[in-house]
Amino acid sequence: THRVTELSPPDERGEASLTYVVVGPLTWFCGGRRRQTLSRQPDGSVLYRSEESFCGPLERLAPARQVDLGVRRHAQALKRFAEAHGGEVAA
Repeated sequence: THRVTELSPPDERGEASLTYVVVGPLTWFCGGRRRQTLSRQPDGSVLYRSEESFCGPLERLAPARQVDLGVRRHAQALKRFAEAHGGEVAA
């Protein structure tokens, strides 16, 4: 389960962000946080970034490689969707 901790619409620089944390009974041992941002670039393109962090006594056991692979797949799927819809995505 996830809990959104930040949701920011595009600001004057064209940056929007979403941050969420993993919640549940085992997150005391190893919790996770993800921050995703979209930034409008000078050429009109959009840069997508995702940053993950882990915390807790067992954070070093977190499957960082698998998380990174999942993030990359997610980003590729978002890119394909946006391109297929001409950048026009309805809310």
